[in-house]
Amino acid sequence: MTPKELKDTALKGIEMLNPKLNAIVSVLSEQSEEEINKGLCAGPFMGFRFL
Repeated sequence: MTPKELKDTALKGIEMLNPKLNAIVSVLSEQSEEEINKGLCAGPFMGFRFL
């Protein structure tokens, strides 16, 4: 799974569940796309600075 696919999957889950749970205050989808396009640092949680 690529970082972009993982981001898209997470965003779909947020869209489905957050109205009921009200757990995510800010969704930074544009910023995460920019980070992915710039290139991510290596590590097990690359691209997930806020989750």
